[in-house]
Amino acid sequence: MSVARVSRTEWDFDALLTAHLACIRGVYCDGIDELSGGGRYLWSRYIPDPVFNYAVDTDPTVPGELRHIATRRQRPAAVMARQAPPPGNDYALEVEAAWMVRDLHANGPPSPIDSEVRISAGDPPPEAFLDGFSQTESEVAVNRHIERHYVHALRCGIAERADASWHFMVLRDGAAIAFGSLYRTGELAGLYNVATRVDARRQGLASTITRAALRVAHEAGASAAFLQCGAGSAAEALYRSHGFQTVCRPWLLELPASS
Repeated sequence: MSVARVSRTEWDFDALLTAHLACIRGVYCDGIDELSGGGRYLWSRYIPDPVFNYAVDTDPTVPGELRHIATRRQRPAAVMARQAPPPGNDYALEVEAAWMVRDLHANGPPSPIDSEVRISAGDPPPEAFLDGFSQTESEVAVNRHIERHYVHALRCGIAERADASWHFMVLRDGAAIAFGSLYRTGELAGLYNVATRVDARRQGLASTITRAALRVAHEAGASAAFLQCGAGSAAEALYRSHGFQTVCRPWLLELPASS
């Protein structure tokens, strides 16, 4: 079956947000509340962080309705803004993101999959993935947070709006040391959860996982792969080396606590 090529003009904030929500709905996103004026508030049952609890297409300088819904959901009052905030605002959190896309039909097919990579189709990920995923940060408290919230979401969730999902691991001595997840929705495939166990870093394993995911996405008929990472981060540079291009830079803004 032939797959229509996605033109770069379609790789905008709205198209990627739609694909993102289709990929994570039922795993990292559990619902969307409507706001007046066409805005929406995305919320997660298991994850309390702003990265999966925020509003889109709403004015953060008029926060009453957003605060009300966020309070009702017991989640942060945050906004994913299309542009950088003007100076002088006292946000509790300001993070610039890089939303990146790779055309899977450009420059030939992605590289073959490394023999070390193990691939599991469907949700949830294997227990080896879940056991190791909470050992990917250097701080114990952060790993506990990942285990309590993110691993729990992965274990309990099913990507109900995605057409297909895959989870990738590199196994050594029976333990998973590198991770990644791929969700396909239509002609786009979203790359998530790319991480390496702390004691296995600086071995190129994030690249190994990324190459495998791109190959699977291509073979599954996706026209393009997308992901989100921190703007100006080492991750953005890594993914650029794999053919991704940054197509928009939204800002995650968390409102300060109300007085």
